[in-house]
Amino acid sequence: MGTAPAARRRAPAGGRGDDSPPGRCHRRTSYDVTFKERRRLVIRLRETPLNLAHIRNMAAVTEMGGIVYPPMPAFYGRAKTLPELIDETVGRILALFGIEDERLFEPWEGLGKSDRPR
Repeated sequence: MGTAPAARRRAPAGGRGDDSPPGRCHRRTSYDVTFKERRRLVIRLRETPLNLAHIRNMAAVTEMGGIVYPPMPAFYGRAKTLPELIDETVGRILALFGIEDERLFEPWEGLGKSDRPR
């Protein structure tokens, strides 16, 4: 399951879906079921900066087996345009679910001869 963007106040904190306001617990219930069934959960946060409560919630999600994907682009892919940067981010998220599309980005495979510092 992937959530993007995920509001930090609705991110699963304690692994329970019962602390959301009535009528707004569908996302938390989905998180709970995903964790219970040991399926992949990727949460794409909305924005930064983060406070201590946000960081603790991210740690809790990670400890329960989820993946927190913060809103930080990977500049080492050397994207030249904003659409290339967006494609790389989308490609990385899809790769977390086993969906590979070489048109979106080229995964880094380590230092090659041409990448090594001289």
